[in-house]
Amino acid sequence: MKVLLIGYGSIGKRHDAILSSLSGCIVDIVTSQRIEKRVTYLDIKKVPDLGTYDYFVIANATDLHHSTLRYLVNRVKNSTILVEKPLFKKFHDINTLDNDIFVAYNLRFHPLLTRLKEELQNEEILTATLQVGQYLPSWRPGTDYSKSYSADLDQGGGVLRDLSHEIDYLHWLCGEVKTMTSVSTKISDLEIKSDDIFIATGFTTKNVLFNVTLDCLSRVPFRRMIIHTKNESYICDMMEGTIVTSKETMRGLKPKDRDETYYLMHKDVMHGAQTVCSYKEGISVMKVIDRVYFKSVENYV
Repeated sequence: MKVLLIGYGSIGKRHDAILSSLSGCIVDIVTSQRIEKRVTYLDIKKVPDLGTYDYFVIANATDLHHSTLRYLVNRVKNSTILVEKPLFKKFHDINTLDNDIFVAYNLRFHPLLTRLKEELQNEEILTATLQVGQYLPSWRPGTDYSKSYSADLDQGGGVLRDLSHEIDYLHWLCGEVKTMTSVSTKISDLEIKSDDIFIATGFTTKNVLFNVTLDCLSRVPFRRMIIHTKNESYICDMMEGTIVTSKETMRGLKPKDRDETYYLMHKDVMHGAQTVCSYKEGISVMKVIDRVYFKSVENYV
């Protein structure tokens, strides 16, 4: 399989390492960086024949996702394209022109969420509380957080976009957001031009009452979830890899290493796409983001 990777920042390098490790995968890269013994292009417009690639991975800055994807779908057909999350900086909808497009919400492949999805399959969910927090200066060791895209709303940063995994797996587990009241703001003294906390409550299309809190303030990182169903409660800690119910404690639900969820996601895309976030599902997440940041999408469904 021949792959074109667009973007070579920290997440692009991770995609490259994983894809290059797969048997039969040849990865070319669009980047301004010089990489020894690799085929690279300074710009996607410099790639001579996009039709020779089977799989495209868009991993450049969030505010470039839309223009990059539009460029691709207007020039290739029946191709597979994976876009890093979130899908776009703001809501857009494009004609995919017979291409299969997916969004890289890799946490769908976290062992805890995989197990929880199975546990909830025949349950009637009543409420869902999702919480995540991590101090922004500690996200990318060795880099100046104030100069990262996360610090700038105009570049596609902000806590809601950075941590939109929670919106995706809320939709995946509990139905899409139908109604929502939210607060998205900056309350810290971090040197950023974006929101550092997001709080929302509302109902999903499956009539699940939800509460979501995302922040880049917490000096103690956490990612947890509490789900009450008609018959059971599930207290989930993704960092500890545990699900506690009234009957048992499930342990060891953690990835083997930091790349496992990405590896499983790429394998899923290449072999049937049973779990990976679809373009349509990625658009649903964008509608929530747009409602918060731009107040331009009135209907969620």
